[in-house]
Amino acid sequence: MVDLRQAIANADRFAQEILGDKVEDLAVEEIELDTSANQWNVTLGFSRRRRNGASPGENPILFELQQPRREFRTFWVNAESGEVTAMKKAS
Repeated sequence: MVDLRQAIANADRFAQEILGDKVEDLAVEEIELDTSANQWNVTLGFSRRRRNGASPGENPILFELQQPRREFRTFWVNAESGEVTAMKKAS
């Protein structure tokens, strides 16, 4: 059985492969073992920056909109194999 640390590592690696360099400050937010589904549910949070090229003096509103925003995804990690089987937006 995959332990908690390995489930987190697998979810982190999967997130970086799928989301690539679009994310900053990747961190574990929640983790739980769902025994009925035999899976770890790992929620990761990260910041994502909108890049539209605005500078603060040029257009303060657009500059503010491009500041990083926090997003969350939950990754389902099979508790036996360690394979990430799903990713969804966390609510």
